[in-house]
Amino acid sequence: MIGFYVNHTTRFERNTGIQRCVRAIARGLIELGEPLAPLLWESQLSGFSLAGVEAREHLGCWQGPIPAAWQLQLPPPGSWLIVVELISGPHQPSW
Repeated sequence: MIGFYVNHTTRFERNTGIQRCVRAIARGLIELGEPLAPLLWESQLSGFSLAGVEAREHLGCWQGPIPAAWQLQLPPPGSWLIVVELISGPHQPSW
Protein backbone atom coordinates (compact mmCIF):
# COMPACT_ATOMS: atom_id res chain seq x y z
CA MET A 1 0.00 0.00 0.00
CA ILE A 2 1.13 3.53 -0.79
CA GLY A 3 0.38 6.64 1.24
CA PHE A 4 -0.83 9.58 -0.88
CA TYR A 5 -0.67 13.02 0.73
CA VAL A 6 -3.85 15.01 -0.01
CA ASN A 7 -4.01 17.50 2.86
CA HIS A 8 -4.45 20.75 0.93
CA THR A 9 -6.48 19.37 -1.98
CA THR A 10 -9.15 18.01 0.37
CA ARG A 11 -9.65 21.50 1.83
CA PHE A 12 -9.22 23.72 -1.22
CA GLU A 13 -12.43 24.80 -2.98
CA ARG A 14 -10.94 25.25 -6.44
CA ASN A 15 -9.13 23.08 -8.94
CA THR A 16 -5.78 24.74 -9.58
CA GLY A 17 -2.90 23.05 -11.37
CA ILE A 18 -1.54 21.31 -8.30
CA GLN A 19 -5.00 20.00 -7.35
CA ARG A 20 -5.44 18.68 -10.90
CA CYS A 21 -2.06 16.93 -10.59
CA VAL A 22 -3.03 15.37 -7.25
CA ARG A 23 -6.32 14.08 -8.63
CA ALA A 24 -4.92 12.88 -11.97
CA ILE A 25 -1.95 11.05 -10.44
CA ALA A 26 -4.13 9.43 -7.79
CA ARG A 27 -6.75 8.39 -10.35
CA GLY A 28 -4.09 7.01 -12.69
CA LEU A 29 -2.35 4.98 -10.00
CA ILE A 30 -5.65 3.59 -8.70
CA GLU A 31 -6.69 2.66 -12.24
CA LEU A 32 -3.38 0.79 -12.59
CA GLY A 33 -4.30 -1.20 -9.49
CA GLU A 34 -2.03 0.52 -6.98
CA PRO A 35 -3.59 0.63 -3.49
CA LEU A 36 -3.53 4.25 -2.33
CA ALA A 37 -4.40 5.53 1.13
CA PRO A 38 -5.42 9.25 1.23
CA LEU A 39 -3.44 10.86 4.03
CA LEU A 40 -3.96 14.11 5.93
CA TRP A 41 -1.50 15.75 8.30
CA GLU A 42 -2.71 15.99 11.89
CA SER A 43 -0.61 18.66 13.61
CA GLN A 44 -1.91 17.73 17.09
CA LEU A 45 -0.64 14.19 16.56
CA SER A 46 2.41 15.18 14.53
CA GLY A 47 1.40 12.39 12.20
CA PHE A 48 -0.93 11.22 9.47
CA SER A 49 -4.58 10.21 9.51
CA LEU A 50 -6.85 8.90 6.79
CA ALA A 51 -9.03 11.33 4.85
CA GLY A 52 -12.67 11.00 5.88
CA VAL A 53 -15.62 10.47 3.57
CA GLU A 54 -16.21 14.19 2.89
CA ALA A 55 -12.56 14.70 2.02
CA ARG A 56 -12.61 11.67 -0.32
CA GLU A 57 -15.78 12.97 -1.98
CA HIS A 58 -14.07 16.32 -2.57
CA LEU A 59 -11.06 14.51 -4.06
CA GLY A 60 -13.48 12.84 -6.48
CA CYS A 61 -14.56 16.20 -7.91
CA TRP A 62 -13.07 17.38 -11.21
CA GLN A 63 -12.46 13.83 -12.45
CA GLY A 64 -10.61 12.66 -9.35
CA PRO A 65 -10.81 9.10 -8.03
CA ILE A 66 -14.19 7.96 -6.77
CA PRO A 67 -14.35 7.90 -2.95
CA ALA A 68 -14.69 4.10 -2.78
CA ALA A 69 -11.47 3.57 -4.76
CA TRP A 70 -9.18 4.59 -1.90
CA GLN A 71 -7.71 2.23 0.70
CA LEU A 72 -9.21 2.89 4.12
CA GLN A 73 -6.33 1.89 6.35
CA LEU A 74 -3.05 3.56 7.18
CA PRO A 75 -0.07 2.19 5.27
CA PRO A 76 2.29 0.11 7.37
CA PRO A 77 5.55 1.68 8.56
CA GLY A 78 8.16 1.78 5.83
CA SER A 79 5.58 2.17 3.02
CA TRP A 80 6.02 4.63 0.19
CA LEU A 81 4.58 8.14 0.58
CA ILE A 82 3.77 10.17 -2.53
CA VAL A 83 3.69 13.95 -2.02
CA VAL A 84 2.48 15.92 -5.05
CA GLU A 85 1.31 18.96 -3.09
CA LEU A 86 3.55 21.65 -1.68
CA ILE A 87 4.13 21.02 2.01
CA SER A 88 5.05 24.47 3.27
CA GLY A 89 2.70 26.58 5.33
CA PRO A 90 1.22 26.83 8.82
CA HIS A 91 -0.95 23.67 8.60
CA GLN A 92 1.59 21.41 6.92
CA PRO A 93 4.10 18.99 8.41
CA SER A 94 7.57 20.15 9.33
CA TRP A 95 9.80 17.13 8.71
